[in-house]
Amino acid sequence: MKVSHRRGAKLRALAAVTTAVVAAALTSGLAAAPATASVGSPSLALQAAALLPPAGPGDQVEFQLTVRNTGDQPLYNVAVTSPLIGRSAPTHGLLHPAESIDVRMSYTATQRDFDTGTIVAVFTVWGTTSDGIVVSDDSSVALEARAQVPFDFAGGRYQVINKNSGKALDVAPSGEIVQRTANINAASQQWTFTRDVGPTPQPSVNPVNVKNVASTQLLGIMASGLGNGANAVQWPDENVADQSWSIVDTHDGYVSIVNNNSGKVLGIPAGSRAENEKAVQWESVGVDDQRWSLVKVG
Repeated sequence: MKVSHRRGAKLRALAAVTTAVVAAALTSGLAAAPATASVGSPSLALQAAALLPPAGPGDQVEFQLTVRNTGDQPLYNVAVTSPLIGRSAPTHGLLHPAESIDVRMSYTATQRDFDTGTIVAVFTVWGTTSDGIVVSDDSSVALEARAQVPFDFAGGRYQVINKNSGKALDVAPSGEIVQRTANINAASQQWTFTRDVGPTPQPSVNPVNVKNVASTQLLGIMASGLGNGANAVQWPDENVADQSWSIVDTHDGYVSIVNNNSGKVLGIPAGSRAENEKAVQWESVGVDDQRWSLVKVG
């Protein structure tokens, strides 16, 4: 008992000294960080995004989740959960400070989602320090659930104008697809849309081939690439999946142009407005360089 008494007196004295130091620091305008420097600051950050909106009930919605250890301690058994999806993503055993991981989770859209017109997904990430402290973070995604109606192009010719740059899809001498100042008289900036009867690995209510009027070749993705940043090109019709596209109404006066092989959308990298900037495919993130208007020219 005497040992406990002396120890308690020492702790009270130490607390009094610490309080005085913190008070002095605050009075002088200095941060009081040294008072907590010896105590770890575990934390997690979660960012969630939907890759593509569903076209109808039964479609799979893919969610991309990025988890980052934003604290100064390793975290164990890191897992992401979602009440909407009703299950957890696989647990990540160890996440070091400043380390990040990407997690994919999927959800099957229902008729009820389309009746309400919205899907809201809430995600929570959890992690535990070596001494049992649990930290977490939340992120949510809301996306429209509206049935896509097939576009009726009726054999017309269209310019494809980027919402961000105002420039039109054109063809470079290399065969790569670029954006250029819109010229209604340039046949290389005119495209036709016809029903595609070839392979379409990704769900689509209106698969189409997009043909350049000047060259009569089809819009596709270089080497049937599946990754972000793969270049858009023109190529003779080979009845391959990367030459199949879906035109998805974004309900804001524009459309997304979705590759049915990769599930990624046509866009301009880094939101560039530069002349002759190449068009690429990328995961849908809802930015203006992934939005297009179809302007009928003939």
